[in-house]
Amino acid sequence: MKQQYQHAVVYYEQPIPLWEQCVALINEHVREGWHWRYVADEHTCKRVSEVLSERTTAPATGLVLDAARLRFRESPIRVASIIAALRSEIEQVLAQGSTGVMFLIEMTWTIRTPSGAVYLREYEAALHEMLPQLPVHFVCLYNQSVLLDRQLLVGLHTHPYVHTLAGLCHNPFFVEPGIFAQGDERAQFRYWFKTIVPATTIDAPPVDIQAADLTRSAEDKGAYHLETLDPLVAEQSHQGRWKIRCFGQMRVYREDGTLVDWRIEKGATRKTKILFAYLLHRGAAGATGEELADLLWPDAHDAHQSLNRLYHVVNSLRRVLSPDLPAHRESAFVLYRDQCYFLAVPSNTWIDLPMFQELCYRGAALLKQAALDEALLCYQSAERLYTGDFLADIPSQYADSTGEDWYWGRRYWLRDMYLKLLYSIAGIYRQLQQVPDALHYCDRALRLDPSCEAAHREKLLALRDARRRDALDRQYKLYCETLLQRDLGPPSHDIQGLYRQLRTELST
Repeated sequence: MKQQYQHAVVYYEQPIPLWEQCVALINEHVREGWHWRYVADEHTCKRVSEVLSERTTAPATGLVLDAARLRFRESPIRVASIIAALRSEIEQVLAQGSTGVMFLIEMTWTIRTPSGAVYLREYEAALHEMLPQLPVHFVCLYNQSVLLDRQLLVGLHTHPYVHTLAGLCHNPFFVEPGIFAQGDERAQFRYWFKTIVPATTIDAPPVDIQAADLTRSAEDKGAYHLETLDPLVAEQSHQGRWKIRCFGQMRVYREDGTLVDWRIEKGATRKTKILFAYLLHRGAAGATGEELADLLWPDAHDAHQSLNRLYHVVNSLRRVLSPDLPAHRESAFVLYRDQCYFLAVPSNTWIDLPMFQELCYRGAALLKQAALDEALLCYQSAERLYTGDFLADIPSQYADSTGEDWYWGRRYWLRDMYLKLLYSIAGIYRQLQQVPDALHYCDRALRLDPSCEAAHREKLLALRDARRRDALDRQYKLYCETLLQRDLGPPSHDIQGLYRQLRTELST
């Protein structure tokens, strides 16, 4: 069997071309005496089984497995558990006399939980390590419409071959997964540099690729702005990556899953956490001691005393982030350079905010295309990330004490994004004719904002689909009363017209 198939990637946007490539791969492996397993996550096992059984030459040699069976749906994701489950399945197939086994794995599991996104590099590296040990091939199926930009790039960097409709292609952007998983950019550079060959040895002329062919349109760019947090990367850190949760109470998890404890003896817990949050916000710009003193003690009259207090809080933060840090040793995470303080985090640290935003934007784009199942997957993945308001445990008095709105406006903007997420999910369920679920999400949106017109609109439409005229009348009356209580005037002409239309439909 071709070695190139050992670890390949398929990128797709629509299921039909995906099935065509999968069928070609399956039939080629079956001719060589191999068995196959398809791991379904985005699509149902029933759907995949129906398609493949109709088109493959020997369907009895394969099996469609739910991703949950192989531990892909656990939260948090444990790469070791997935690899153990895959190894067990491989051994069972080989025990039946098969020459080898090929796995086709849908990769949408990587956006269902934060840990799926965090450990994608390690997962791909672990697959690669298994290849010399067993007669197994892995083909990872990446949905370009659903997966995040960074995940698509990880897929490109960790697979030596890409399978397209035109066939198998060598991947010039591949980096040995063990190197890529470490996040060592110097090692990646060296790996790529060794693959460069003189231009005179290349027979085919270079392909003229225009940047305009690869970048998004101006319209897409405007709708896809991510307000990211980009702190410095710690140069000397042995803790491994962190996971930083900004929604709800701020939480920082170390590589081993332990939670950073903000409480410290003789330390100011709240101010320590606020200092971390503000330095995370400031990123590479950092903050002067005076700016931090104004942030933490906005009403103080003695600047010298505030700076002395700041020194104590900075030391507390250093001890919180590095509990084993010896006294008077420089912290890898809280830096002081050029009269400014900076926060540095371990390489490849994951922060929930960019992932939440990107999933919401992808969901909205897919919904416009009427790709309901894919949009629902993105929206529900984003929903799981929103565990409360942005930096919910930072009190309001710290919102603008430095002269800038560093989190308050963002908090309400993200809450509005979450509100739109809820009523969009309601609309998707309504179009899928799952009315109880649609009503559930409408109610959740209205608890967040009782006067939200879009949520009321969705609920009226869902009640129409449920044929509940009395409930339709009550909902419209409730909306009118809510607007009156809030001095927001009467309902818009659009929703008045919709109510009359739905009432007429239920009267016939």
